Amino acid sequence: MVILPIPVAILMNQPFKGMPVFRSLIYLPVVVSLVVAGIAWKWLYQSNGTMNWLVYPNLALLAVAIMVVWKGLGYYMMIYLANLQSASNELYEAAEIDGAGLLQKHWYVTLPHVRPAMALVAIISTIGALKVFTEIYVMTRGGPVGARETLVYYIYDQAFGNLNLGLACAAGFVLMLVIFALSLLNIKYFYLKAEKEALNA
Repeated sequence: MVILPIPVAILMNQPFKGMPVFRSLIYLPVVVSLVVAGIAWKWLYQSNGTMNWLVYPNLALLAVAIMVVWKGLGYYMMIYLANLQSASNELYEAAEIDGAGLLQKHWYVTLPHVRPAMALVAIISTIGALKVFTEIYVMTRGGPVGARETLVYYIYDQAFGNLNLGLACAAGFVLMLVIFALSLLNIKYFYLKAEKEALNA
């Protein structure tokens, strides 16, 4: 989620004809309901589907991860794209004059420019990954043999499947602490960034 949207955003930042249409197509999975997306990918992954990965425990989380990346790629791409559109073309022109190739321009100009966005995406996507539930519930209910059981699904299963409310509450409290710590990190990062920009102004 942190790395893959960057080349997509770079591609979507090019002045090609019909680019708004391509941006809309990339962003389309973001607005699709999680339940609808989960059912569609379940059909794709089922035993008689195109990729029958759901029957293999060692491919279980990979199958769900691909669906989650597909669903969130457009969202994080838009964050990077907004950041890229604020980059000055003069920096790329200066790098080109210095003899930088295509990859070198993006390595020395693009990546440093999107580094703040990378920190934001890393925190947001980590929080999102910790909260994955609907995809698991719709596609496999945690199977096979608990191979796709995330923490949130584990809490749900313990609370409503096994009626083990004490363990579910303890796991929920741990999840709350982790997300709270990541949220504080996110707030602190943007507070320091805003403070630095205010000093520079």
